[in-house]
Amino acid sequence: MAWNALKPVKLPECIPDMSATEYLGVHTAMIHIKFLTAALGLAATMAFAGSSHAITISNLAVYNTGVDSTGTALPGGAIDPHYTLIHSPDAAFDGPEAFVTNAGFPIGPWAANSSVSKWISPRADAGNNNAAGQYTYRTTLDLTGFDASTATIVGRWMSDNNGLDILVNGQTTGNTTLFTSFSLGYTNFTLDDHFVAGMNTIDFLVLNGGTTLNPTGLRVEMTGSAMPVPEPGTWAMVAVGLGLVGLGTSRRQRRRIGA
Repeated sequence: MAWNALKPVKLPECIPDMSATEYLGVHTAMIHIKFLTAALGLAATMAFAGSSHAITISNLAVYNTGVDSTGTALPGGAIDPHYTLIHSPDAAFDGPEAFVTNAGFPIGPWAANSSVSKWISPRADAGNNNAAGQYTYRTTLDLTGFDASTATIVGRWMSDNNGLDILVNGQTTGNTTLFTSFSLGYTNFTLDDHFVAGMNTIDFLVLNGGTTLNPTGLRVEMTGSAMPVPEPGTWAMVAVGLGLVGLGTSRRQRRRIGA
């Protein structure tokens, strides 16, 4: 039935200057707004109820230095399973192994190890020194099944000597540490850019200062989170939710017109 065939519309007293046609237009727009609001609400409810992943922020598999896959501190001399030495100016210790630093010097000037992280270095007996220059330690992060744009890593690091930068997939993040950070304590960092779907690399660049052999090492503690990519069934539920709300609204409108 056409709008002009409806019974005369009595306008509310609060809008005396609006014509019947204008009022009907506003009323129709309000119905559409209510429909969209209800549809989105129902769709979101159904999607969240149908998939726990849709509302879960998951912890990412990132690791502190000097620990195993359970987060337990490794003994001195162990090879760190999560960090590799991909660049070294010391031909005698050129990686790719990064070792958990043995007890004793330089730990003392370096901040003490703990139960959640330990120093790593190009050689386990770091007190016997390494060449001056830049060392690069790499860890990886697999974001398969996650929305890379939501990935965030929050952590802290210290180094001997300067921390020059943290690279995410080769891109600078501008994070640094001071020349004597090994004794001053941790510097905080946040990584929330340059991540991609699938495998990612995170590189910690450390400068061993001076011109002669001396100790060098890295210490990192961090955690990460990201939103999982919604499962296909989640989007199907969103479509069903929109359809159900639309059907209900259409039926109510037909009843009003036929009245």
